[in-house]
Amino acid sequence: MVSHFICAYYEFGDIATYVCDTTLDGNNNITAIQIEPFFETVSPLQVTSLNFLSGSDNKKAFLFDSLANANNDNSYKPWRMTPMGPAGPHFYNTPGAVVNHPAYIEITCDNDWDQNHPAKSNLNDLFDITYYAYWPFIKSHYNTTHLESDSNEALPVTKPLTELEQDDLKLLSITGLFKLETTRIPQTPGRYNISICAYDSDSTEYLRGSCYFVIR
Repeated sequence: MVSHFICAYYEFGDIATYVCDTTLDGNNNITAIQIEPFFETVSPLQVTSLNFLSGSDNKKAFLFDSLANANNDNSYKPWRMTPMGPAGPHFYNTPGAVVNHPAYIEITCDNDWDQNHPAKSNLNDLFDITYYAYWPFIKSHYNTTHLESDSNEALPVTKPLTELEQDDLKLLSITGLFKLETTRIPQTPGRYNISICAYDSDSTEYLRGSCYFVIR
């Protein structure tokens, strides 16, 4: 039986593709700008509880067990499974999490956002972040108030990006990750190329990427 809530771990790559999604009003003016990493930029570490159960890959099974223990994820109620099939047991609605632990995210732009935010300056105070992380659920000894009521998905949390704390993005859900939304739209027409980079606690950078939008 599996006593870990997280059943698969994944790893971010260094380079990310970000999607910039804009919302328009009836006059085609931008009213909202939302940025999120594209799902396929996450490469599977392929460390799952299937390795742990089947023993078919001892190295991966050991790594999965080490990650679960490091995250104190080892006392969850057993998952319900079907009998063994060609690929091993089948799990129902099983969650996956990201191994990388972003501690800080920085946003810049190559164009002047406003008079207080010239080109290349830090724009973090102009963005909110919404993230889906399993760490609060596991840290609270599996308190379900940290999950969506009708699923095993992490409950979304939204806060100003400047208020992001070091453990907020620990164990990000592979299906949710995070998204960034600006609180102030630029007013000057032109193209805005945005750069985003995540850093871990020792300032190692990854998830470097960019996206753009146009003000007409």
